[in-house]
This record gives sequence, C-alpha cells and structure tokens, in this order.
Amino acid sequence: MIDAQQQINAAQNGDHDAFVSLIKDRTDKLHRVARHYVRESKDAEDIVQDALVKAYESLQTLQQAEAFESWLTRIVVNRALNHLKKSKRVHLSEDPQAQEPLVVNDIDQTLDLERALASLNPKLRQLLFLKYKKDLTQQQIAHLLDMPLGTVKTQLRKGLEHLRKEMAQDFLERDLDTLRLQLRQQAEHQFAVSPDYDLIVNDYQENTGRGTGKGEAGFLWVKTGSDDAVSATLSRDGNLLDYAISWASLDNETRISEEELKQQAEQFLEDHYPGALRDFPYCEMEWMEGMFVYTRQQKAMGLPLPETGCLIMVHPSGRVVGFRYYGTVPGPALPTMITPEEEQMACMKANFLLHVEYCVLDKAVYTDGDDQVHLVYAPRSRGLIYTASSQEEVPTAYRAEAVPSDPRTLDEWPGEFPPARSLEEWIGVDNDQFQLVQDDNIGSNTKLMVWKQQNEERPAKNDQSWKAYWADQMEGAVKARVDSQSRKLIDFVSHGKPDQLAPLTWDRDACIEVAMDYVRGLAAEMLPYLKLLTEETDDEDRLEIIRFGVYVQDVSVRDECYQLAVDRSNGRVKSLMSPSIRPEQLKKLETVPSFDYQTAILRWTAQAKLRLQWERMHNTRAEEAPYELVYRMIGSEHERTPEVLDAHTGKLYENTFY
Repeated sequence: MIDAQQQINAAQNGDHDAFVSLIKDRTDKLHRVARHYVRESKDAEDIVQDALVKAYESLQTLQQAEAFESWLTRIVVNRALNHLKKSKRVHLSEDPQAQEPLVVNDIDQTLDLERALASLNPKLRQLLFLKYKKDLTQQQIAHLLDMPLGTVKTQLRKGLEHLRKEMAQDFLERDLDTLRLQLRQQAEHQFAVSPDYDLIVNDYQENTGRGTGKGEAGFLWVKTGSDDAVSATLSRDGNLLDYAISWASLDNETRISEEELKQQAEQFLEDHYPGALRDFPYCEMEWMEGMFVYTRQQKAMGLPLPETGCLIMVHPSGRVVGFRYYGTVPGPALPTMITPEEEQMACMKANFLLHVEYCVLDKAVYTDGDDQVHLVYAPRSRGLIYTASSQEEVPTAYRAEAVPSDPRTLDEWPGEFPPARSLEEWIGVDNDQFQLVQDDNIGSNTKLMVWKQQNEERPAKNDQSWKAYWADQMEGAVKARVDSQSRKLIDFVSHGKPDQLAPLTWDRDACIEVAMDYVRGLAAEMLPYLKLLTEETDDEDRLEIIRFGVYVQDVSVRDECYQLAVDRSNGRVKSLMSPSIRPEQLKKLETVPSFDYQTAILRWTAQAKLRLQWERMHNTRAEEAPYELVYRMIGSEHERTPEVLDAHTGKLYENTFY
C-alpha cells in the first residue's frame, strides 16, 4: 500500500490523483471543522474547497507526512475566517435507483460467461467452445485440431483458470453494486432523505485507512434548487460512521433545554450503536458556534482516550445535524512512573523558549481576540506537550520558523515595475477559452470569481465517486478573490493539470523574478515590509514556492506572507495568496516589548497549568499511532492551548479551537 509520504511526494510533483487520494477520507472531518466557524453548509463547502486549494499548492512546505492531517485542519481553520460563499449543484436523473440491479439472475450469469469467453485469445476460446458447447471429448478435440492430447489438456486447464478469474471478478463487481445500493437505500430510509434531493455522490471504497478494516460507502444528496444537503458514510456492515445535514432551515424552530439536547444525542447514539453509552463512559458537552456538541470516549486510568467513541452535534431545536464515529481501541500501555506536576512545571520553566513577533488576534481563532495587530511573545512549538514520565517535550506540532534569505526589504531590491495588466492577464485567463461562471460578493469589499475552460472535458455523469466529485469541483477552473470596487486581485489559483513530461527549465532565481513582478505590480505599498523567505527546494519539484514574509523592523508578523507557486516548466504563476494585513496597520506598530524575556516566561506560566491526558502519537513510524500519557500546557482561564502573550499587557491568549 502506498504510504502517506509517498502520496505527498507524488502530489508535490503535480500528481492530482495522489492529492485526491490523500484528502478523500478527510473531507467529512474538514467540513465539520469548517462548520465550527460558519453556520451555512454552503459556506463550509467553499471554505473546504479554498483550503484544499491552498493545501495542494503549499504541499512543498510540509516536511513530515505524520503532520499532514493537523496541517490540513489548520489550513481549514485559517481559511474559514474568509467566510467564502459559493454554490455547486449537480442534477442527475429523476430515478437513480433504476440505474442499478437489485438481484443477480441467470441472464446476468450468461452475459458474464459470454464476456469472460470474449476476453480469451482465439485458440483458447475455440478449445472451450468445442469442449463445453459441442460436448467433444479431449481426445476428439485433439484429433479434430491435429494437436497433441497433452497440449489440449494444458490449454483447456489454462482457459478454465482464466474463466474462473473473470467470472469471479464479474460476480464481485455485481455483488458490490448490490451492496452499495442496499447501503444507499438504508441511509435514505434512516435519515428520511426526500425524493427532491439529488444523489450526487454514491461511492464505495474497500481500503479506507480509517481503521475499520472494512469497506465504506459514502453518499451525498443535495436538494434541488437549494443549498440543503445530507451526507452519510456507512460501513460495509451498515453501521453509521459519518452523518451531516444542513441546519439553516432549523434556526426558526423552538429551542429545547440543554438536558433535552443531551437526551437527543444519547438516543441517537443508542439507536445506531446499542451499548455505546456503556462502552464509552467519558462524556463531555460544550457549545460551539451555536451548536450543542456531545462527545463520548473510552477511558484509561480515568482519562479519556482521543480518537475513540463519537462526536454528535445537535441543533438547539433538538435535531442531530452531525455525527462522527471513531470506534474502540485496545487499552494503551500504562507508564511505570508519572512525574509530579510541580516537577514537570519547574522543568518546563527552565527550558521554555519564547521569541517576539506580531500577531493578528483574530476573534475566531483566539479567546478574547480583537482582530488587531499585537506585539507578542510566542513559543516556537504549538501544542506544548511533555511526556508524563521523562520530562521531555514531545517533538510534535512545531512551527516552521520563517527565516529571511536576504536582509533587505523588497523596496531595496533592484528591478523595474511591470507594465499594467488586466485582472485576466494576472491570472492567466484567455477570454476566448475561459468563461466566467461565478461572480459573487463574499464580503463588504470582496468578491469570488470563477472561470472554467469552455472546451473542458467533464467527468462522465454516471461517475458518482468522490474522486469524480472533487474533480468536478476543482479541475480546469481558475478561482480569484478580488476587491469589489477596484477589481484588484487579492488571491487566485489555477487548477489546470500540468504537463508532467515538460522539462523543468526555470530555476529558483528565475521564478523569484516572476514572483517579484507580481508583488511589485499588485502590492507596491507593501514592499517596505516584505522580505524573501528561505525555502527548502528540490530540483525535481514542478512548482517553485516563493514566499515573502511581512516584517516591521526585522520583527515578523505571524502567519502573514505573500505566497506564489511558479510552474518551473513555463514560468507561469499557478497560485497567489496574499496576507490579510494592510500597510496602514503596520505603520504605527511599536517593536519594543514593555517587559523582558524572563518576565514574559513568568507571566506566561502564571496564567497556565499542566493537564495530564492521553495523546495519540501520530509522529511515530508505527503502523497504528500509539497512545502516550503526557502533560499538555493549557491556559488557566479557558483551559485551551495558550498561543501568545501580549508583550505590552501581559495577557495570555488561548486558541479557541483546541
């Protein structure tokens, strides 16, 4: 089986199918993450699409395959802040059930035999025809064809083996069609999917990598003429694994009490997994973006085991709108000793490292955020996890440190400004070949525009796999975010498939010059704040990633940069991503903290504590990620992961998401 690192390497080299394979089993989770930030299913869909675009173009920045899922989730969280809104609907025939057979009959078997015979070479087909259609003996066949008897026996045996394999494959495919139909009908019955919903995904995967050890069937229905949707994933045995529905239409319904919401969640769980309340004794309840979130998990040493049990989202009206089943795992190995919390905290203080940077404290990401730029102290690692038995920091979730490759800001670089270009020229759209298919306002000053090639070949309408669905959503399109008033380009991505055979003739220096033209032409006012960042590159990479970090007097702005992907076969820019921060926000910033580094550590630790918990070690090379007992640092106020300490007020800001 191709492992994640191989798939990532293939995707980094332009293999679209490898990327589709990577994201296929994670899309439901990404949709749920997006819905933590937005209410509308349509918005969540666009957020995920936008995040997948960014992930596809940014894969070169991912160094560890084990961190892929958390890296991808972080992108979704960041892109969720844009609140993109886009509608995509696919309409199928009025009676999709009529397209699939329910039973296997004699006619099917006869056709299978005819197909199997047709796949044989003429000589073998003739031998089998004489033997089983004309009822000739082997001796008679040998005499008729003037062949040695031993040759006849050998060839007949070879032909029969081929027929058995072909027939078995035909039976398997037909059984799979029947199974998929049964699972679909079960899902439609369980969740009362209305006839006015179109089935746009009807997929089955045998090896999903989710740990179920069995195949999974995935379905997506969209209501005709609206954005309402229902998605469900069932195991081969018919057990529900994932479920989600649109909830906008429920907002006007009567709210029920929290106790009643809990009862609704528990009833849903028991209906689908009898005994689950006993099997998953740990219970947690919280409100998230207006939804009641109910979690059940296994326990070990009285502590919950992550990635076990299930998560249920209940609308205030009492309707279950989201479900995810993780299942059970064997009990983890118990540590022989546990370091006392006081000793662990003292060790952490002695080795704690902070640096100064700027950070936009987005309200959706940071508790008590105000959407303003702050000078902060921040650790290099995110997560702040320490093994409970050895006082060592767990090497996970490190942030890649942004290091300028040149001390100059871009306004100090030699070079001329490019001539004026139209929006279409910047993004590589030829109006004779592309058609504008979407032009929607997605904010007070921003719009989303989508072009598609007019002669683009689309997937066959009868292909209802997730692969075809994502291909329909992503391939052959150019998407751009622009200023509503000036039509000035903000971000864009082109999804055309690269020519894998084209030689890579553009080196990094040439690609940097191309990227510089874009930044000079589109963001001249930002040049005094931009520096070229160092990148780890590979001569075989088809896309050269160029990043210009945002700095104020050598202090970086956290997660803010211009990023461009340049095709090394032709020098064309495939994507552009811009920072959210504007030059007017940078002009008045103070670069000197109000207190020193040691005081920052004391203030940080005074507002934090350690929590003993189980952690899944996805950064190991083990086939199945093991559990380890760890201390995780959390904020004292909200008990979330601390992210930054304000360098003037001394307030610790926590992450709202985890």
